Amino acid sequence: MKFSIQLPTCTEGLVNPVPFVEPEEFVHMAQEAERLGYDAVWGNDHITPAAYARQKWPEPPNFYEVLMTLAAVGARTMRIRLGTAVLVLPLRDPVLLAKQVSTLDRFTGGRVILGTGITIFSPFPTQWEWKGALTMSLAGGGIAVCGSLLALYHHQENWLRYRGLAEALKREKYLFLTKTLPY
Repeated sequence: MKFSIQLPTCTEGLVNPVPFVEPEEFVHMAQEAERLGYDAVWGNDHITPAAYARQKWPEPPNFYEVLMTLAAVGARTMRIRLGTAVLVLPLRDPVLLAKQVSTLDRFTGGRVILGTGITIFSPFPTQWEWKGALTMSLAGGGIAVCGSLLALYHHQENWLRYRGLAEALKREKYLFLTKTLPY
């Protein structure tokens, strides 16, 4: 049996009081978990606090970006695995996300566990209309897209295949509508 801990990346005002954790405490928590033999640390992902959390507390909750937090933790630990539980895929460009996660995984010696989802909040579509995303395509296909791109990022010899895949995904509207692709 394996045990893990949650890093409170986005829990202030939701399940924890405000303020709850300072940035340097994430590294300390992960180092202590590693020392005690835990398998992994996990961070969750919210872009902003829910309206009720912002209204409940006199100070705004601190919501730390999960990949940046895991990068800081990964730089100061050696063995413990680093997980997202869960990363909100429709708010992220799957091509950029694949590159970020692949880079983090390489920098940390293959310790990243990527957990993705869509959201628990509703209404689903209106949250992301401003981003220009086709949310149902991203929800349905974003996980597969990100997984395929992660596999390709690990192999530089597949660069031409990646470019071809990215073009095909853009045509099928799985990627955000942009003027250029990120290569």
